[in-house]
Amino acid sequence: MRKWIFCIVVLAVVPVLSFGGFGGEDVGMLQPVQVVAVKIVGEEVQLLTDTGSCGIGLTAREAVTNMKETSPSSVFLDTAEYLLVEPGAERWLSPLRDYFRPSCHVCFTADAVDLEQAGKFLQLHEPKFTLSDYEAGQRTIPYLISEKGRLKLERP
Repeated sequence: MRKWIFCIVVLAVVPVLSFGGFGGEDVGMLQPVQVVAVKIVGEEVQLLTDTGSCGIGLTAREAVTNMKETSPSSVFLDTAEYLLVEPGAERWLSPLRDYFRPSCHVCFTADAVDLEQAGKFLQLHEPKFTLSDYEAGQRTIPYLISEKGRLKLERP
């Protein structure tokens, strides 16, 4: 009797596991992001990534949704290590905390910075300020400055 019950359970479970809700992602379509720039465009927030994706919206949620909808592949923001914030755009840090890890490092940047180059530079010259520091009320955000094509990190 136990063998029959086991067989019936297996016959019922296998089709559910085979077809039900386990769609997965093609690994080649994932876009792990390391650097995200946060800018203000009029009244909107704009997000730019080192992988070339861009999103814009009136809220952080709209900008992230826009980025994911318009990107040619699946944008994976959980891998972001660095947020580069235009001065004045720091008001978007709290709403963006839902999309990034608390350990994500934050820097101000007023200059047009190559995001790929910034990622490499910041790996060697890691800013000590994180998104969780900002949420804790600290406001001593370091500056990433571009001088003649070279990057420099200034700590306040």
